[in-house]
Amino acid sequence: MTKSEDLPSLIDQAGEGLLYAFYSTLILALEPCRLAADGTLWCVTDPSETAEIQELLQQFANSENTQSLLETLLSIENPQMLKEKSLESDIVLLIDIFSMDPQNPLLQEILKGANVKLLDSGFFYEKWAELQGSYKRLSSHNYIEDMCQGKPGMIINEFLFWKDLDGNTRFQLEKTPTTGPLFGVPHQILHLMDYLVYKRDDLQQSQFGCSKYTEKNCLQVSFDKIAYQKQKKVVTNTLQNQLKTSHKYRKKM
Repeated sequence: MTKSEDLPSLIDQAGEGLLYAFYSTLILALEPCRLAADGTLWCVTDPSETAEIQELLQQFANSENTQSLLETLLSIENPQMLKEKSLESDIVLLIDIFSMDPQNPLLQEILKGANVKLLDSGFFYEKWAELQGSYKRLSSHNYIEDMCQGKPGMIINEFLFWKDLDGNTRFQLEKTPTTGPLFGVPHQILHLMDYLVYKRDDLQQSQFGCSKYTEKNCLQVSFDKIAYQKQKKVVTNTLQNQLKTSHKYRKKM
């Protein structure tokens, strides 16, 4: 074993699972709601419903079915919860991701944490920087100074996005946020463990799986603003119509 492998190999020890379980339990005990770095508090009426969405996205990310991401979101027991104010920014991000390119393989890799480079001249970075809860943070990635942000959410644990040295938007879903109770220390320890697993396996780490598309081997997506806006309109209208139908159906029951 070489010296470079010593540190990552520690993760294979039995203590990894115990540490992760301990810190995860501590976070859940101290954080019934998600607290962003700017003090914004995120919570929903019933966290179990949020867990249902996460489980469906997990299944979508790791299956070969032909169901679309939108159909997956609408298959939850209570679709009306997608209109919750606390989920608004998560839904905006998911709609944006779906509207870039609705192909399943791409979406599944993104959910599993792929490092994505959008050839958009920074369009999405500027858009996402305006989302409530977005905050500037440091990262090991190469980015233009002061142009790297995180966005913790109730569905997506941490959405990291930055403007790379070419001026394009890059983003990835992360397994663990870096903010939280106790000055974010428990989360940061888990985040460090995720990083060590990434260094060991050369696989991106997300709450929904892992991806081979790293910063050096990123997933490049071309961007056509007109096509994106058309697709987004279709997705948004479909979502709104389905929610209206669901609401009427539940009223009759």
